[in-house]
Amino acid sequence: PGVVYAEHNLYTCSQDTQDNIKEKIAELGLNRVVVASCTPRTHEPLFQNTISEAALNPHLFDLASLREHVSWVHQADHDAATRKAKRMVAMSVDKVRHSVPVHKEPSQVEPTGLVIGGGPAGIAAALALSDQGLRAYLVERQDVLGGNLRRLPHLLEDEDPKEAMEAMISRIEADEDVEILMGSELVDLSGVIGNFDATLRTPDGDRTVHVGAIIVATGAYELEPEGEYDFGKDDRVMTAIQAGEAIERGDFPLEGPVAFVHCVGSRIPEREYCSRVCCSTAL
Repeated sequence: PGVVYAEHNLYTCSQDTQDNIKEKIAELGLNRVVVASCTPRTHEPLFQNTISEAALNPHLFDLASLREHVSWVHQADHDAATRKAKRMVAMSVDKVRHSVPVHKEPSQVEPTGLVIGGGPAGIAAALALSDQGLRAYLVERQDVLGGNLRRLPHLLEDEDPKEAMEAMISRIEADEDVEILMGSELVDLSGVIGNFDATLRTPDGDRTVHVGAIIVATGAYELEPEGEYDFGKDDRVMTAIQAGEAIERGDFPLEGPVAFVHCVGSRIPEREYCSRVCCSTAL
């Protein structure tokens, strides 16, 4: 129902076929278009631009992904694939029958960013905004910048973390386009994409700033696996960061062989992922 014209093309995305689609829209007065072909991920913008050139709203279009969802996954059962393809085309037709035009209106985007977190990632993000000519607010909950970098005795390539941290902090503090708010945190957020009002709780009271984008770089906490391998009960059992800090201070409590137990608290149902840095840190 609702279909007044259909045709088969060998290469629907070719320029000749695009021109033909525009001609048929004008000739037959079409107000909806369905293409049964490749994936919308790569080809939908092409067809939407084509029908736009024919004075048809680009949202009155649907692309049934027969290649990825039918032919590539059902090569062993042609009959079932054909039935599925017919249903997918029918669904696309019904979808566009009920579609309405969507009109986009440009809006002014506030050229200021809010970065939450004053560790290396947050500092780098704020500097990146500044390098692009944008203002930035850098919000850090603690009273110092640096985040977890302050706890590391060395980086993986033997770079001194203190020197790296001091260089980043010196640069961010000297940047006139970045306002640093220490001892502060985000407590409320309203607005729409491109225009947000962010309420910050600062030592001087609540303050609302108007920003166009928000970058969350709040870092992470080191897992302290209480009860695992007597952690928390035996002072000789410690995390990798704690061990590094003890070695740096010169009061590492053990002499002789030391065992590194990896993947504690990870690769389990609660945390199935790999932490990625543990092996390199131990080495």
